[in-house]
This record gives sequence, C-alpha cells and structure tokens, in this order.
Amino acid sequence: MLSQPLAPAAEPLWAHAKAEFQDRRLARALTLVSSPEGQPLFSVSVDFNVLSAEAFQGLFQGARQELRREPRAARDERTPVDYLALRQNPHRLPPPLRDWVREGECLRATLGPVGLELCKGHFAQHPVLPVAVMVGGLTRLAGALLRQWVGDDSARYGVTLCDVRAESLAYAGETVRLDAHRLGGDAREHHFDCWASVGNRVVATLALTLVRVA
Repeated sequence: MLSQPLAPAAEPLWAHAKAEFQDRRLARALTLVSSPEGQPLFSVSVDFNVLSAEAFQGLFQGARQELRREPRAARDERTPVDYLALRQNPHRLPPPLRDWVREGECLRATLGPVGLELCKGHFAQHPVLPVAVMVGGLTRLAGALLRQWVGDDSARYGVTLCDVRAESLAYAGETVRLDAHRLGGDAREHHFDCWASVGNRVVATLALTLVRVA
C-alpha cells in the first residue's frame, strides 16, 4: 500500500506480462510493473471470456459499421506532434466527462455520446468503448469525489485496489452514465462502489480503494 508518492524513476521500469488459457473458454493475463531495482509496483490480473468467431458475430452484429466510409473528423487545435501520438495511441488523452452532479456521497457524470475515435482498435469493424476507458473515467470520477470530500482540489492519491467486472459493452453513439459512491474510510483511505450504465443496462462495475498520498 502506498505510504507516500513514488519517487521519479531515473531508469526505465520493468514490465512483465503472461497470458494463458484456463480452458477453451477462459483465458487470463497477468501483468507486473517493477522498479529498476525489482520492487513490484503495480499488478493487474484480467480474466477473459473467449468467444468463437460465430459467437462474436452473433453478439456484436448490431454494432458492425463500415468504418472506412466514415469521413475524417475536422481538425482542431492539436499540433502535428499530438496527431502523431494519437495515431500511435488513440487513447493517449482521457475523454472529457460532462454533466457532473454531486448528491451526498455520490458523484455522477456522463461520457459521450461515444465517438468512433474512442473505439479504435476495439473491435475491427465493430466499434465498442474499451473497458479500460470506462474504468479510467470511473477512477477519475472517484478521485474527484475524494478531493471534494477532503476539501482539497490538489489532493494526490494512489489506487491500491481495483476490482472490475464488465458484463456488457457500450457501443459507438451511446452515452454512458458514470456513478461513484463513497462507501467510507478515513482522511487517508477511501472506498468506492462505482458503475457505468447505458440506460437501464449496467455495463461495468468497479470496487475501488484510493489512498491519499499528498
């Protein structure tokens, strides 16, 4: 658990990833990021339901779009360097959240409507919002609620626990509602129950613990 902000690393961090099949329909990816000295810093374990090509087509046929026919979006204030980075990683910048509403221990916002640019690479010709983008939005929402709760807009925090379940996906064109509910804790450690939904359909749930470090 973080007790203070991590010092900047003078050398590259080490990353290790391993993927394996548990059976024909379940796969797991294990990742670990360590300091140059070998100290574990962050770990992620992800379980995947493996679909056959026929099952995938059946589930996502309604999301299919011929993306090559989509016109390029109008250019904005981003520089050529920004566009180069976006081509290399379209998810380099977090998408903006809007319609923020605070109700007691809960904070709500919306993401979207989901544009095709947020779905790049996930999946080809079947654009859906990556789960990681939703998890990032929910974590940012919980962090904003933490800062409001402690009354410090500059408070820094670290994620010490993040348990995600994604039973559905958000499609291009849909608007995702994000909710973060502070369950309790103290001035340093804060526990949250978070969820993302489209209408009455729950897309993802998140059990989150944030620890204030500064």
